[in-house]
Amino acid sequence: MNYKLTYLFFVFITLNYNSNAQNIEKINKKDILKISGSLNCNTIFLITNNPNSKRDPITNYTSGNLNLNFLYWSFPFTYQISNQSKTFYQPFNQLGVTPTYKWVKLHAGWSNINFSQYTLSGYPFLGVGAELSPKNWKIQVLYGQFKKTINYNFENENNKSLAYKRIGAGAKIGFEKNGYAFYGIFFKAKDILNSINYLPENSLVQPQEGSVISLQSKVPIFKELHIEGEYALSGLTRNITSQLKETNQKQNNYTDIFITQKTSTEFYSAYKTSLSYNQKLFVIAANYERIDPGYVTLGAYYFNNDYENITLSPQINLLKSKLNISLNGGIQRNNIDNKKLNTTNRLIGSGNLNFSPSNHWIFNFSYSNFTSYTRNRPVNNPFYIAGPQDTMNFYQVSQCGNLVASYNFTKRNYRNTISINANNLNSAQAISNVFAPETKIYNFNFVYSLTETQKKLTVNLT
Repeated sequence: MNYKLTYLFFVFITLNYNSNAQNIEKINKKDILKISGSLNCNTIFLITNNPNSKRDPITNYTSGNLNLNFLYWSFPFTYQISNQSKTFYQPFNQLGVTPTYKWVKLHAGWSNINFSQYTLSGYPFLGVGAELSPKNWKIQVLYGQFKKTINYNFENENNKSLAYKRIGAGAKIGFEKNGYAFYGIFFKAKDILNSINYLPENSLVQPQEGSVISLQSKVPIFKELHIEGEYALSGLTRNITSQLKETNQKQNNYTDIFITQKTSTEFYSAYKTSLSYNQKLFVIAANYERIDPGYVTLGAYYFNNDYENITLSPQINLLKSKLNISLNGGIQRNNIDNKKLNTTNRLIGSGNLNFSPSNHWIFNFSYSNFTSYTRNRPVNNPFYIAGPQDTMNFYQVSQCGNLVASYNFTKRNYRNTISINANNLNSAQAISNVFAPETKIYNFNFVYSLTETQKKLTVNLT
């Protein structure tokens, strides 16, 4: 029996408190040590009539940071703690420090360093790293654990949640000057084969290894005309216990430099380029992006792949930059290698308007309208009798609008912010001449924030 969630009520109460310690000593009128920090406590209440719900009725999240400034060094510590339900194997506890000094930035503990969207993007790791920017050079390096071992539990037979310990390392080195920019990226991650103590015979979990290299560049053709792009090549071995490829089976011999080719190793590429024309009041760019089917790296949680985009994106600044309008539209298609039985073509379009008439008001409106068309091709089988469904046409239209209005004012030592967020999603589809019921979703949020500026105490109600 399916149970419907009839009532879901979330109350977010966030408490943010910054504390500033007095200077313990001064030499030559310069502060030796400063201490500041913040504490955020969030509580979520859940009310539901679903007896099979596995979520806790009350969930607490605590996060914050502690900043130590010693001489010219800055040491920001961050932490996150929560009381997850018993179905989770590890509470969400993280601790990291990021000391900085001039053009030197170091990472220790839990960190997050982004190289690019095709290589390492949004994947936290436990380890060490550094970001250096001497003069025109930009250097990023890292090494650490990207996935923790999850062993087999004989009580609940957690086959799907098993995980090998994964270690990764990478570097991004680039040079920028006079509008020119060139970057080289390399990232590699590998599962530790003996990190799991027991692997059931029916388990689908396999130890993996992945490497990716990427080249980025930006070149000004004229003063107003610029071209930039990125090309990435990813190699993924889905099972490192598989056999080595013979020489005649290898896709590229030069790829042996960054990954050992085995029978489960596949290579994928992704690239994008943009040609932009810049003026004082407007910017217009023509963009092209192509990602191979199956493209993936071990430096991101999820990749959209098997698509090709051709878009045009103008931006306009009016009323002394108080009004900003940006648009993006074009076409997209999948099945770029023509190996699937169906191909989808989409008209993609979106727009964003941001208006700040004064220091008190901010308005933002965004709208997107995506239309897709899919045509299924007949199965290529001489013994198969094609039916009407083999030439089926599938149309889908989705529209999304979002409006945000924010007003802020200060009275004595209190800063007040009132925000309203409303969005609407409509989705409709048709298979040949049969139209499915339209789906409509409405969402409304009200946020009030009160900050005591002297004590630096902030209370948010959502």
